[in-house]
Amino acid sequence: MLSEVKLESVVREKPQPKYYVYYDDFSGEITDIANKQLLNNSNPFIVTEDETASKIMMGVLNPKKWIIADLVDGMTLVRKTDAIRIKEAENYLSKIPKVSFTMDSEINVVLYVNDWLMEVNVSQDTVYRLTGKRFNTKLDSSVNASGSIMDLFIIKHNDPSYLVQRLKIDPIELMNNGYLLFDLSHLKTKIGLNSLDVLTRRIFKTYGLKYKQNYVKLDYHTSKSARRNHIMIGPESEEWSTFSVSASTAGWIVKSNFRDPSEQKIYGDVIMFLTGNDPHQLYDRVVIPYGNLGWGKEYVIRTKVDPATCKLLLGETGKNITFKFEDLEYVKPGKYQ
Repeated sequence: MLSEVKLESVVREKPQPKYYVYYDDFSGEITDIANKQLLNNSNPFIVTEDETASKIMMGVLNPKKWIIADLVDGMTLVRKTDAIRIKEAENYLSKIPKVSFTMDSEINVVLYVNDWLMEVNVSQDTVYRLTGKRFNTKLDSSVNASGSIMDLFIIKHNDPSYLVQRLKIDPIELMNNGYLLFDLSHLKTKIGLNSLDVLTRRIFKTYGLKYKQNYVKLDYHTSKSARRNHIMIGPESEEWSTFSVSASTAGWIVKSNFRDPSEQKIYGDVIMFLTGNDPHQLYDRVVIPYGNLGWGKEYVIRTKVDPATCKLLLGETGKNITFKFEDLEYVKPGKYQ
């Protein structure tokens, strides 16, 4: 007689799937998610069983709303609103490279040579990448999980042994404000601002250093900036302005008080509408050609409108421009007729 064989079913638990989440080492931004290691991807990654990774990979959740942050439990997938991935400062100093006026880095350092000011601003795109918001971003210092500080070493040009000043900046304060201004007038008897370099231990990916002759408006800008600038020509004064205006029998003599137009964020012709106090009360339309701008050049605007009795309406190109009256003593009568 055959013995009875009892069959027992064995229930094995299905292993929890694992996800490989790749991220940018500076911002913590997610670059890829896969079920296995990607051999051709050089970015760092974490391995997680968090279902959030699955939902991001399936398109249910927006990857731009999540980052990899270094928390108490290690590198973790979290919402951007819960923690900001600011990289710990590097162990070595890097020289911030000089860049053109038109270039925007993640962190921009601007030295206003004649006004002894230094501006430090953060790119709006960088704030959006870190926080998921462009405007009204008020962050608490607790979201800076790494506790990183922006450390700037102001030195004499190409001489790191000559330390002029050291500045420590809270990156959360910088992102909340968009920019910070520093008064460097105490350096007047020591060194000119155009003779300075800036070193830092990077916590952001890109930095840029700009030298500008005069401070008129901030280098920092947002897309909320006014599209049009409706202004009066200012009275004669010792304060610097972008242009000086003097009346002549032929029209207005407009003198550029700057060198490179791009320094003033002027990249084309300056188009002005001469109006009354009401911008819809149009008197005339005048243009200063781009080739007649900068380097102390003078240009005659031929119009019958009295500059003292009108306002100037300028478009996006003119939002950084200022005017003042100035008596050009060397102008001979009839020269501009």
